[in-house]
Amino acid sequence: MPDPDKPLPPNTVYIRRGSNIAQGFPVKLLIPYIECKKLLGSDEISGDGARWMRLDRHKVLARYFGSSAQWVPEAPSPFSEQPVAEEPGPAIRGDEPEGPGAPPPGLEGQLSSLAKMLRDLNR
Repeated sequence: MPDPDKPLPPNTVYIRRGSNIAQGFPVKLLIPYIECKKLLGSDEISGDGARWMRLDRHKVLARYFGSSAQWVPEAPSPFSEQPVAEEPGPAIRGDEPEGPGAPPPGLEGQLSSLAKMLRDLNR
């Protein structure tokens, strides 16, 4: 159960799946976790641990459900015992670069898509 006397760090939320609650989940990781299907539409979000809303009914996050993931972050489950990292780790998987220092094919488009999702989340 969330501790109402202990406030969350800035830019973090509670995520609930059944009786499991992840406290202090970074807001900036919501969309990447939805895209790689680590968070489900039936999971719930709360800013205070008292009022909950399904992720697929959230006015900003609902649009990210049902779309297929274009990249897969190496991210732990938000409900694991390990703390959630600030950065999701290596975010792009694909073919090997075509020469030394060359980015993987499609990287620019994927980064543009990620930047748009983050801008939408910050609105």
